[in-house]
Amino acid sequence: MMTPEIYTSRVDRIYDRVLRERMVEYLTKLARVFTDAGYTVSGPHDLSCDDYEWYIAIEGNGLPEQVDASIEINESMQYEGSTDGLNVSLDIVAWGGRILGGLSPFNYTPQVWVPLTDLHGIVARMAMIEDADMTSAVALVDEYASE
Repeated sequence: MMTPEIYTSRVDRIYDRVLRERMVEYLTKLARVFTDAGYTVSGPHDLSCDDYEWYIAIEGNGLPEQVDASIEINESMQYEGSTDGLNVSLDIVAWGGRILGGLSPFNYTPQVWVPLTDLHGIVARMAMIEDADMTSAVALVDEYASE
C-alpha cells in the first residue's frame, strides 16, 4: 500500500515532469482565444498551495466582474483520503464563486482517478482537457456577460 508521503512525492514528480508545462501551455492558448474574442486576459498565474492549480483572469467585453478559468490537479488523497490517483479538471468561475462551466473527466464514476503509475493514462486525461473545444468556454463567458 502506498503511504501518503510516497503518494505526495509521486504527485509532485508527475506535476514537475508531466503536467506543469501542459497546464500552462493550455491556459496560454485559452487566453489567446479569449483575447481574440475581445476580452482582457492576464496570466497564466500559479495558484498552487496545497494542490497544483493555474488560472487566467478574464475581464472586459461586458463582464460584470472577473471570471477565472483554472486548471487543477485533483488528488484522491485530498478528496477521498485515498492513494487511488489523480485527475485533472478545468473550471470557469465568476468572481464570487458562481460556476459557469468546466470539465472534470469521469467525475463521479469509478474511473475518476488515474493511478499514479499510469503515466499514459495521466497524459490521456490531460489531453481530454486540451482537446475540448475552447470556443465553448468563450460561449459560456459570453452568455454570462450578456445576462
